[in-house]
Amino acid sequence: MTEAPMDSPYRGLVPYNEGDARFFFGREAETRLVVANLCSAQLTLLYGPSGVGKSSILRAGVMPRFRFAQYASIPIYFNRWKGDPLLNLEEAIIEAIRKESLNDTAGKDLVSDCLKQIQTKRPSMDPLAGVIEVAATVLKRRLIVILDQFDEYFLYQPEPHADRLGPALTSALAQPKSQISFLVSLRDDSLSQLDRFEGDIPSLFDNYLRLEHLDREAAVEAMTKPLPQFRLQQDITAQASEVHIEPELIEAVLDDLSAPGHDKDPTRATEAANLRIKAPELQLVMTRLWQEDVVRRGGLTLRRDTLRKLGGLKKITRNHLNEVMLGLSWRQRRLAIRLFRWIVSSSGKKISETPNRLAELAQVPLTKTIKLLERLEELRILNSFEVRAGDGTSEVNYEIYHSFLGDPILEWRRQYRLKVRIISLLALLSPPIIILIFILQTFNLFSALSDILVFAICVLILLAPLHLGFLIGRWWERAK
Repeated sequence: MTEAPMDSPYRGLVPYNEGDARFFFGREAETRLVVANLCSAQLTLLYGPSGVGKSSILRAGVMPRFRFAQYASIPIYFNRWKGDPLLNLEEAIIEAIRKESLNDTAGKDLVSDCLKQIQTKRPSMDPLAGVIEVAATVLKRRLIVILDQFDEYFLYQPEPHADRLGPALTSALAQPKSQISFLVSLRDDSLSQLDRFEGDIPSLFDNYLRLEHLDREAAVEAMTKPLPQFRLQQDITAQASEVHIEPELIEAVLDDLSAPGHDKDPTRATEAANLRIKAPELQLVMTRLWQEDVVRRGGLTLRRDTLRKLGGLKKITRNHLNEVMLGLSWRQRRLAIRLFRWIVSSSGKKISETPNRLAELAQVPLTKTIKLLERLEELRILNSFEVRAGDGTSEVNYEIYHSFLGDPILEWRRQYRLKVRIISLLALLSPPIIILIFILQTFNLFSALSDILVFAICVLILLAPLHLGFLIGRWWERAK
């Protein structure tokens, strides 16, 4: 999916990409550390809790550093694990090479020569290792291959005996150190699954980095430094573009997000870790403040009073998904209840599925499914991407934009289902109650009832049988 231009200096729950590098602050030290490891080691493991910002650092920090600095390298970012990941990775490397512009001293186009050699030799050479060898030899460039969201590989490729990627990575790592560097990024709760590759890749755990949530200093940079960069991008008058942030707001946001008990993540074992701040929550709050103070009010200052009026950080994060889903029609929300069951696992992890598969699982028409998926993509709840299969065909897949949305989606779905159940039970119990009241009135046992109430009860009794069974059946089915 093509990333939409930024309409705010903050990204909300959407990970930063290469085009957002000028707005990406607070991770300079981590970016330098990752780059240094990629330059010195063939294989680096980067891990951390969900929502820590691994993808943003790799896309908006590490990738631009290699692309524009004098590292004589070609960076490749890869995170598409469904289908045939080995084939997808080879295609990603070839596509990255195709975008390069390299000539030798005689003016010969090295990229075209490299692509021709790969196409000619590919049927007979080793998977992945052959492509890397040809590219490094012809282009005289080191390939930096970033394998992001690697935990999803285990989700879509659960059978170890069918694994082709482990042997291919082993063969690729046997290349000279100057030709290739790999970085594997995954959640810390998926580290144990790497044992699948330990026999194939002996050096798998030799070089690793753990990414922590933001400290207060980094969080302040993430809040304040994007503002002047956004002003430059907008190309409007200096006076109209001078957006400031109140110091009191900075302290209020940081205090609330780092308050003890705010985050009960069991991976935070030390007292100091409790002072860390989750980047997605920070970005979500700052985006909401920007929309309220700058977009809606037309002001030039992000204010602490606005934060108070919005109900504070907890209410903002709790209501974000509810507010977004209100942009859907009633029928679309009912359909979303069914589709979310197959897009988010019971533990809150994201799952990728095609529209055809979702329509089949939810037992709804494909046209309605596609329309809703496209709408949820516009609302930045879902993200679409193409997956290539082993036979060369491709298909569109959908997944939630950020793993941070998994738990809020499960909570929204639970609450919506509960409402439907309550309505169904009330509808089921209402006819006996109405009949009882009518009997009491008929025999003058409840003389306080007025004639208007009696008339209303009669109308309800006549209409209820026509709709009750139909509504209960549909509501109950939609709540599954």
